[in-house]
Amino acid sequence: MSTQEKVEKAEKCKEDGNAKFKAGQFDSSIVAYEKGLSFVKDIFDEVGGGAPEDAVLAKPVAVALSLNVAQAKLKGNGDLKSAIEDCNFAIKLEASNTKAFFRRAQDAEAELKRVTVNEAKAVKAEKAMFSKMFS
Repeated sequence: MSTQEKVEKAEKCKEDGNAKFKAGQFDSSIVAYEKGLSFVKDIFDEVGGGAPEDAVLAKPVAVALSLNVAQAKLKGNGDLKSAIEDCNFAIKLEASNTKAFFRRAQDAEAELKRVTVNEAKAVKAEKAMFSKMFS
């Protein structure tokens, strides 16, 4: 499959993912965005990557898909570590992309909140357990 065909398939997946995201179907949009990324991500591999002109052609859709899937993960399944990795991929492709840095910060903040809540629950459970032991 040519790079142009890969980009076209990725664009169609992006459009499908966008429609699903707007409908609030975040998990379905993640699947669509990741399918789109699968068409173009190999172009940027260190080993066996495409020609420079292939990367120029595929970069816009790869960056958009990476950021879209990160946002869908933030809103949907909560796989925040993976969302951060998606943002890192976008930053690798476009180091000055402020949206990628912003989205990565959002994902990191949400992950921190999740960890803080889990830690608070664990401390509360631990206190309850120890209070029974020493009462």
